[in-house]
Amino acid sequence: MKKKVLVLLMVLLAALTVVNAEALKPYRVSGMDEVSVGSPVSMAGDKYTNGYYDTSYGSATLLYNLKNQYRTMTCLVGPMDRASVNTKYQVDFYVDNVLAKTVVFTGIDLPIEVEIDLNYMRQLRVTVASQSTNYYAITNIDFK
Repeated sequence: MKKKVLVLLMVLLAALTVVNAEALKPYRVSGMDEVSVGSPVSMAGDKYTNGYYDTSYGSATLLYNLKNQYRTMTCLVGPMDRASVNTKYQVDFYVDNVLAKTVVFTGIDLPIEVEIDLNYMRQLRVTVASQSTNYYAITNIDFK
């Protein structure tokens, strides 16, 4: 009986962690729009229905309040199918205002899988800059 209760508690904890991870949204979004199921984005011919995208000109930022609850963040970043092949993009990931990772790609590249070590810190800032009109997306965002 004790083993069944322990297993049930472990399953419940895992389920709550997954629900909590999926629920984490940025508290500030600047220069990007949220991807929706009704309006997916396409990268390298694959469609994505979650995350954020940009089709404007200039820089963009996502800010997350991590509340010291997450070890890692994974995502997929890359050019949308209609990006100019010569456009260069730079995505910077800052954890508590310290640069954790920089990802650079062009409009012809495939999406890149990114993993950021959050170390149970407080804030994640994602900034994107490009040299011309933006057509990129950040999708499959997951916090653990």
